[in-house]
Amino acid sequence: MPAPRVTEQERADFLASPHIAKVATHNEDGTIRIVPLWFRPLEDGTLEFSTWPWTRCAQNIARDPNITVMVDTPDMPYKGVHMVGTATFGPESTDPAVFGPWFGDYTGSEESGLEYAGQLIEQGGPRVPIFFAADREYTWDFGKT
Repeated sequence: MPAPRVTEQERADFLASPHIAKVATHNEDGTIRIVPLWFRPLEDGTLEFSTWPWTRCAQNIARDPNITVMVDTPDMPYKGVHMVGTATFGPESTDPAVFGPWFGDYTGSEESGLEYAGQLIEQGGPRVPIFFAADREYTWDFGKT
């Protein structure tokens, strides 16, 4: 029996909550690397992530922009969105205001998000936004069974 699907509105509401995305990229040797990343949904349906350009995740995307993203709940009843698509980079930035406001969804406030973004930039250098557009997706909500 197939898993119950979510509606477009349920999907939008789910992705608007501060869940952790699991982002899968292709390593140079053909293996898969999966990293947890914060994200925010954009009005055009893409997701935005942020990392440092020197990370393996960013290097993998630069070499092969085809990635898979899964956002799901860890507890029952399980709910999630699994997406396959393409990632692109935005310009690198050392300005906490580029990332901090939406980091606040995870840290509790826009102010704490700005502070955390500043700490990340201070520790690791410029951050780069990654924009992900899904070509295919699969959803499930076992709370509907």
